[in-house]
Amino acid sequence: MAAGLNAISNGNAGELLSTFLADTSYVDLNFSYSLGAKGYYLGATGGIQFTNSGYYPYAGGGFIYPAGGGSAVTIGSDVTHGLQFGLQVGAGGLSAQGGYALGSGSFLEGGVGSFGAAFTGYYVFGPFNY
Repeated sequence: MAAGLNAISNGNAGELLSTFLADTSYVDLNFSYSLGAKGYYLGATGGIQFTNSGYYPYAGGGFIYPAGGGSAVTIGSDVTHGLQFGLQVGAGGLSAQGGYALGSGSFLEGGVGSFGAAFTGYYVFGPFNY
């Protein structure tokens, strides 16, 4: 905690991210938007997964309700690049995702996010080093 406060006071975003990630494998920042056409909601999703050593952008699409949302979640396992599928839910300021990554199997994430639900498929690129 003290290291994180020191990074904030020094204005060092990289140090702050590294301090936060010391207790987790990665942080996933996600944004989704749907078109809301004809009673069902097709849309796009994308985001970036941050680790201590690099970042992994991703993009995809699926069914998203309501029209859009976002989340910041974390997980205890490693990032897997490639094709993935996930079911995301959010309510009361909390968000969770369960899914399957081809090549590594199932995963769970939890954190903060907006109200809604989505079933999406997406491709994770990377890693890209800082």
